[in-house]
Amino acid sequence: EEVVNRSLPIVGIWVLSNDGNYTRFTQFLSNKPGYEFKSNGQLVRYGNVGWCGTPPITYGNFDGQWNFINDTTLTIRSRYWGGYYTENVRYQFLTDDKNKVKFEWYDYRSE
Repeated sequence: EEVVNRSLPIVGIWVLSNDGNYTRFTQFLSNKPGYEFKSNGQLVRYGNVGWCGTPPITYGNFDGQWNFINDTTLTIRSRYWGGYYTENVRYQFLTDDKNKVKFEWYDYRSE
């Protein structure tokens, strides 16, 4: 089981759940998108490697960075199949053990 970093609980691997929220895992699942927030500010986004969203979707790792805007908001910059993008993300933990989180993305900017 993944251990929660008490001072930085957003750190870890988050995989999209069927309810639209994200659940903490110890590794990415092959058929679901996700994010890994590392304590050093590095980001790994596990996402669609192509432009088409029609199944079957092939997923792969994209490097990036993240940092805090405030206690409930991050900014991320990540590679994707078309280049780079920057986006702000509000987050809210949905469980006391901080193993489920809701992300709300806004202010997307493609580079």
